Amino acid sequence: LGGAVAFGSSSNTQRAFDEPERPEQVAYVAETGEGDSDIWIKNLRDSLPPVKLVDSDFCDTDPCFSRDGKKLYFSSDRDDGNFDIYCEDLSIFSKNPNEPKIKKLTEGPGDFRFPSLPPDEKKLAFNWGRGMVQYICVMNVDGTGLKRVTEKGMNVRPFWLNDEEIIFGSNVGRSEREFDIVAGRIDGIGGIRRITDGIGNNTYLSLSPERERIAFASDRGNLDEKDRRKRKYGIFVKDLVSGELIDLTKGIGNNRSPCFSRDGKDVYFVNDYGLCSVSADGKGEVKEIIKGEIYSPACAP
Repeated sequence: LGGAVAFGSSSNTQRAFDEPERPEQVAYVAETGEGDSDIWIKNLRDSLPPVKLVDSDFCDTDPCFSRDGKKLYFSSDRDDGNFDIYCEDLSIFSKNPNEPKIKKLTEGPGDFRFPSLPPDEKKLAFNWGRGMVQYICVMNVDGTGLKRVTEKGMNVRPFWLNDEEIIFGSNVGRSEREFDIVAGRIDGIGGIRRITDGIGNNTYLSLSPERERIAFASDRGNLDEKDRRKRKYGIFVKDLVSGELIDLTKGIGNNRSPCFSRDGKDVYFVNDYGLCSVSADGKGEVKEIIKGEIYSPACAP
């Protein structure tokens, strides 16, 4: 696999995964060196240090958990310099942390990123490509039966609304670096419907546990047309049923990569200072959870 895999202490690992009440836990990516990032998990309800789930000398990122928390899907460039999707069996941690099980699921040119599971967990959705050409693809969880869903443009970060329909970011119909959130069936029937309204760049999508709301980052309201680098991103939640849009960060900070808490009541996200949380209903203040350069948070089930 191109790099040794190591984990936290067995006592911390067992606490992270085997507690009867399954505490609120968030996985995230943190850089440990140039070209090296690892995946960690933190129990938000105790003072223990985070546990490292994936460790190599390469870039390990994009964590996605199975519903029972026993499998972790992620992306890594550990094999050939391109990103591929891997599956790690977390259920063996408490039995023998020195014998991790990691299986490579994809193979081929280009990068395979952002794996996502549907409710029945029989397939994976992800984006595949290189540069500004990225396709949404699906395949069986064992790596077989790969199928391309989109045909043009840059399409990224898919999530499953149900077992047959996905939601993702796309620049189709926008300028090259401006995205909207769109949805469509994996069989292509009915075409693509637009979820966001074409205002600003709408990206870093996440889906709520009940699959009725999305959280995303957008620079709407801060559209510096002369220099896109000066734009700041806020975190928004949109109800897919009512269409209600809530600004969670209210113009404060430069924010990205939201994800819902396990119960859907809060949204975690990262800014220039670390990992934060805020109530998903837009009430209450932003709370800082972990300081440091953190990427791609994902709530453990």
